[in-house]
Amino acid sequence: MATTEDIDLLFDARGGLTFVADDAVSESSLTKILKRVGTSFERAKQTFRAVNRDGYLADLIRPMQSPPWRKALDKIGLDPEKLTAVQIEGLDWLQNAPAFEAVAIDEKGEPVRIVAPDPGVWTVHKLWLSRRADREAIKRQRQ
Repeated sequence: MATTEDIDLLFDARGGLTFVADDAVSESSLTKILKRVGTSFERAKQTFRAVNRDGYLADLIRPMQSPPWRKALDKIGLDPEKLTAVQIEGLDWLQNAPAFEAVAIDEKGEPVRIVAPDPGVWTVHKLWLSRRADREAIKRQRQ
């Protein structure tokens, strides 16, 4: 995460987002959960994004709605400062990919459970993004 200075949280309206914590999480929005990680996180002008004082971005994203007129959940919590997921083309691949689960070690030496889309599907998605003419040049290179 630190190499790109951002994290994209894929919001699946079918099941939502799940966070694991060592104590009760009573926060009413994703923004408030992010504030527990870093107190300087605030919702940005773009309502799908939170940013901290160091410029680290957290974006709430979701696949394009299909059909477009069907109503789907796009927010987490009831807080007025909540993030609203932005629709992004091509995320269906990731949302429907088999889950990959692993345990990593964090900076403090603690185990962290990771659940993410299958790495093969992720790689194909990144390749697809890198070849899109409408992507920013710097993002295409990175992907």
